[in-house]
Amino acid sequence: MRQSGYNAMTPQTEKIFDALGLDDLQENHREIADVVGFDNLIKLIEHFGGNSIYIPQKYELYRFKLYAVILEQYDGTNVKRLATDYGVSEKTIYTIVKNKLLKGSEKKQLEGQLSFADIGLE
Repeated sequence: MRQSGYNAMTPQTEKIFDALGLDDLQENHREIADVVGFDNLIKLIEHFGGNSIYIPQKYELYRFKLYAVILEQYDGTNVKRLATDYGVSEKTIYTIVKNKLLKGSEKKQLEGQLSFADIGLE
């Protein structure tokens, strides 16, 4: 855990650090430790210490999987049901399908067909 510069730990500060408990933490640090555990707070500090990290909302963790499931179930007639079942708007369903179609159409270039890149118009 030894570091150089401002955050360098001396034998004395290492003893203090090793003796830390939940009651010794500032309130905002204690709140994190309450959620992830004290040992995991230390791991976060050792890995990300001094950096800002973004904690995504739950939806962001499963959004891409959700979109894949929606695409798998989409049949062109079930937009309202998919929107209701998965708690998204009908517009979102259409956007998911449109984006998939656009991605797929980029790959479907006929043999001998020029692309915009071929003529310098990317």
